Amino acid sequence: MNALAAPITRLQSLDAFRGLVIVLMLLVNAAGSDPAFPGWFSHRGWNGGEMGIGLADMVYPWFLFIAGVSIPFSMHRGRGATLSPPRRILASAARSLRLYLLGVMLVAASMAYDTGIGPSVLLRWDILQMIGLATLLATCAAHLPRFGQWLSVVAVLIGKWALLTRCPMPGRGEVVWTATESAQAWIRTEWGWFGTALTQGLPAMAVAIIGSIAASELLRPEQRSATGRASNSRTRLVRMGVILTVGGLAWHELGGLPMSKDFFTSSYVMFTSGTACLMLAAMHELFDRRGFSAPAMLRHFGTNSIAIYVLAELVWRICLTRWLVSSPDGSFSTAFAAGKAWLSHLTTPTIGAWLAVAAYIVAMWLAARALHVRGWFIRA
Repeated sequence: MNALAAPITRLQSLDAFRGLVIVLMLLVNAAGSDPAFPGWFSHRGWNGGEMGIGLADMVYPWFLFIAGVSIPFSMHRGRGATLSPPRRILASAARSLRLYLLGVMLVAASMAYDTGIGPSVLLRWDILQMIGLATLLATCAAHLPRFGQWLSVVAVLIGKWALLTRCPMPGRGEVVWTATESAQAWIRTEWGWFGTALTQGLPAMAVAIIGSIAASELLRPEQRSATGRASNSRTRLVRMGVILTVGGLAWHELGGLPMSKDFFTSSYVMFTSGTACLMLAAMHELFDRRGFSAPAMLRHFGTNSIAIYVLAELVWRICLTRWLVSSPDGSFSTAFAAGKAWLSHLTTPTIGAWLAVAAYIVAMWLAARALHVRGWFIRA
């Protein structure tokens, strides 16, 4: 891996990007499939085999990308700069375990209402568990030379393409790819927890590795601007984003491999990683180089992203979608649905839906702001 020769300063752009992803997560989760919101907000799913992506499908890979961007920071500043590679990997493993257990807690919060909590809660994959796994694997890959990191990404992209489009499904003797049947689905069913770790965890790792590579490109100008390499480094980051974005889109449109969050296809990895590169490059130019101040909401969310994510998920899973509250027509609905119904009753259905989502986002922002004002920055 390329060594970074000088101390690394905190990037305002990274906090802003984290904050933006949190806002998008709150927005699309609360909006759901409500017709008051644009159709491109929603998760695409199988979509008759065409698949594709909506705004909701961008949130998860952008989380993964940002986790990867953070790897060079943790490895080359503070205590991380003094650790040997094995110790760095152990430290990453400890953080990944904490993320995994936080994810287990969120799964348990949902299961407590449905089936009850049992030992199986430890073997359920969710967002935080997968981010923890991807970050650990990407940290290991970060100790490879740059060529080795890209080789890991390419191997995953080719492997996932082959699994979905070239590998016969066991028991069928032919390549099958439907909403419920595929070689990937067979692996996840037969191999359980480990099968999901392979089929979803390795593409997640690829996104995180790309984030780590992007950070290395992004940080280079901060240390070498006097040599004239700053412009070249920024250009390489933008070029990487354009190549990945266009490549993923072309694979989706022309290459017979649709973008899909559910199947975590290679085109999806490329497109979402590429757009994340471009978003980070734009924010870096605005907030780190040109000196514009990132919006307070983004900074507050970005500096406590894990805490707000966990809080928002707990509130959503335990309160807003479970508690029953009286609606204007006298029936009882979940707290969020009832609140939206009352706001719609006082205004219009469209305005009421937007006001309900805005209230949810503002409530989470007030919690993030309270943490920020007190100087409480909670890390996994």
